[in-house]
This record gives sequence, structure tokens and C-alpha cells, in this order.
Amino acid sequence: MRADQDSLERRYRIEHLDITGTPAEQMSGKSIDVVDVHPYHQKDDVPTLWAPAWACTLPVYKPAITELAKLGRRVISLDHPRFGGSFSPTPPEESLKDYPQTQLRKALNILAVLEKKGIEKTDVIAHSEGAMNTVIAAAIQPEKFRNIVLYAPAGMVGDDGFGRLLKGFASQGQPRPTMNKFDITDEQRAEAAKEGRTIAAYKELPVTDEKETSDAANKAAPWYALKNPLRALREGLDMSQTRIDELVRYLHQEKGIGIIIMSAVDDPVFKTEEMRKMVDAKMITSFLSVRGGHGDIGGHPELYVGSAEYLLTQMASTAGTSGE
Repeated sequence: MRADQDSLERRYRIEHLDITGTPAEQMSGKSIDVVDVHPYHQKDDVPTLWAPAWACTLPVYKPAITELAKLGRRVISLDHPRFGGSFSPTPPEESLKDYPQTQLRKALNILAVLEKKGIEKTDVIAHSEGAMNTVIAAAIQPEKFRNIVLYAPAGMVGDDGFGRLLKGFASQGQPRPTMNKFDITDEQRAEAAKEGRTIAAYKELPVTDEKETSDAANKAAPWYALKNPLRALREGLDMSQTRIDELVRYLHQEKGIGIIIMSAVDDPVFKTEEMRKMVDAKMITSFLSVRGGHGDIGGHPELYVGSAEYLLTQMASTAGTSGE
């Protein structure tokens, strides 16, 4: 199923998608920059939306998106515009007032892209803040969403604060110990075997050079913030003050959407131990603790994207199961 990487990169073209006539137009303008990468051999008729993290633009995710397309997925992603107005819901849209404007804007952007692309249903891989606006989009139009993988999701660690969030983002440069080799003794493996468990061979992860992605992210973040400093600040404040755990529960239990959380154990932004306190087996399909840090799904897509795609495939084939 894997296609040639160079060929797929030639298919990675940013286009200006006309979104006039959608609710997003009022908040984001007349067009949104998107990519729509079609693989040579598409394994699933349902495309996959890549929902970006805060300040991470399309060039940042080019390696991850092309990696996903290599696996036979049609992949769509977007840049959230930095200018636009506000949205004043009227009946029958009154319920939209419950969402913060910054996240509602991005949720409506997602829905506008799906509408203008003629996509009736999508799977999603959402990173960090992208999880928040994806879940809101799914709450608005649940019929558009089949299965969702949330990697390092915002809004799933309980009550938060802006200062704590800033400290977490500033700590991303720290070492990621779980990327190193784990020494597991023969006794530990024997004990696990008695319990019917298998302990993986935790070798040092053979990662590629993440410089391309980090360079793109370092260029994107200042531009993203300086384009509209007040909006950037408001987005950060809303990210720290918005919880999505009950929306996740609603989407999974009431709407039947498969939802898996992938939480990186070296993530200083949204910590695994805090996230686990917020999650029970009935509100999601599964919870996976993975090695690495907050941005590794973008920085090292060869390690994580395949796993996320496999999880989407498994949810599609075993709809309705849940557990941890």
C-alpha cells in the first residue's frame, strides 16, 4: 500500500479553497488554504482530516501528511486564517454560543472545508489544540465524523490555567527519556508472561532528523502570532480554559463516534497522568500511552502516523467497542 514518497510530495499542493456561503465565511473570510493529497491506491473511501495544533501550519505537517498518504489515505488539512470577524448565532444555532469564539471559528473552518470538498464523512487525526476544535466541530455536525484519533489533546487534563499552559509549551525542548532504550530484566518478562502479558523490546527509537519539521515550526509560530497578536493571546487563553471531556463522552456514547487518545508520556504540555484522571473506559474507545513528547507526531511521523492510521482502520472494522 505504500506509495513513493517523492511522488506524493509532488501532490502536496496548497490551494485556496473558496468557503463563501458557509458560517465560517463570517469568521474567517472568503477562502482557506488547504491541502488535499490523494494517494495512488486509496484504501478507504472515507478521507482523513489532519487537524493542526496551535501555530502549526501546513508546511510543518508536510512530512506527516505525506506519510499518511503513503499508507493509502486521502488526507485533507488546512491553515486557519488569521483574520475575520465574530459569529453571532441565531436560532436554530443558539447552542453555538456555548463554545469560545476562537475554537468555534476553527471548528467552523473544519466544517467549511468538509462542505466545500463535498465530504460527507471523515476520519480525523487531531494534534493538540486541533483536538479541541475537532471535537467541537463533531458536536455541531456529528454525522460528518466516523472515527477520531486525538494525539496530545488539549482540553483533556481537567481545570487548567494559562500560566501552566505557557510553562508546558516552554518545556518542550527538554529530553524525552522514553525515546531511549528501556532495560527490561528477564525476571520482569517472565512475570509478565505468567500474567499473559508481553513486554515489548524497548530499544532506542531509530528516529529520522526532525530538523525539517522543527525549522518549519520555528518559522510558522512567530508569523502565526504576529499576524494577529490579540487573537493569538485569546486562543491561548481559551485553550487553557476550555474542557472537552464531556463533549468526548457525548460523541462516543451518544453519537457512536470512535475516539482514541494517544498521550505521549514525555509530554510536558498535556501530561498523561492528568489525562488519565479525566478518562474512563466508557467515554472513549481506547487510551494509549506512547513514547515521546508533545510534537513528535509531526517531528517524527515515521514513528507515530502509521500507528494512528492503524487505529483508525481498527475502529472502522470494530465499531462500537470500548476499553483501555
